[in-house]
Amino acid sequence: MNRSFAAPTSPRVRATVLATLRLTLSAAVIACVAACSDNGQASSITAPASGSLRSDASLPTANAGRVLACVSASSPAGAYSFTGTELTMHRAGDVINSPAVVNHVVGTNECATIFLRSSAPSTMDGPAWLMLTQSGPAGQSVALTCAPESPSLRSACTDPAVASANINHGDVVTYSYSALSSSALAGRCALSAGWFSNQGAAAVAAKGLFFDTGASWTTVLNNTSKNSAYYVLARQFIAARLNVEAGGSPPAAVQAALVASEDFFSWRPLDFTDGVSKSTLTNWANTLENFNTGVVKGWPHC
Repeated sequence: MNRSFAAPTSPRVRATVLATLRLTLSAAVIACVAACSDNGQASSITAPASGSLRSDASLPTANAGRVLACVSASSPAGAYSFTGTELTMHRAGDVINSPAVVNHVVGTNECATIFLRSSAPSTMDGPAWLMLTQSGPAGQSVALTCAPESPSLRSACTDPAVASANINHGDVVTYSYSALSSSALAGRCALSAGWFSNQGAAAVAAKGLFFDTGASWTTVLNNTSKNSAYYVLARQFIAARLNVEAGGSPPAAVQAALVASEDFFSWRPLDFTDGVSKSTLTNWANTLENFNTGVVKGWPHC
């Protein structure tokens, strides 16, 4: 089956890519959601206060200090899970609720507070940046709208999203889900790492550098070493990431493996696995390989 690949969206990023986002992304001004309720278990993130990337001393607004993940009123009923990862520019006292679950009822906008900053040393406050991933019922497509409350905040309004907040302003990311048509479900399929090494090479090359390694996505994909858990996982991660970017939301287990793998790769040098066991990396790789080769229900091999 022939598939076309548009230039992929930006991957989850750490501080280096966030710097580029600050210069290049334009904020989307969307009406804020009126009624929100918090879900999930809170856990504090503490770290030394960081220098501000940009500062803001304006008066607080409706969602000051918060990043909200919302499910639109028109979305099908069901449980939707949102995960916040790779928080940067955080300080002592910041709280992240992750994962947070919204048990959605049709007809109401419902939200979860993913990030909360309740205080800051002064009103001159730099933003915290958060990566948001979502997982909803299978067989649905998702569209995002983002509503940062100030020009001092910027959003990458794609899935996964980048949102930000400081003591004065917040960001609302609203997810609108819709059931895929039978034709769309029939046309959704996955391609293997081997396919991306050959026919899909252009889509891989368009991704540029593989996180902070200095190597390209193409170089990493084409390393077929069976003795390195790093490269075994990397090949399956690259294929799965491109499959998802071309075809929609994967099942929860696949998305969890993608999120965990991206966090693993995001700061490491090539072939550096310290801190994560080989068995864990192998489990992630197997989950992603099953997805890429059509074993996962609803995602046949192309």
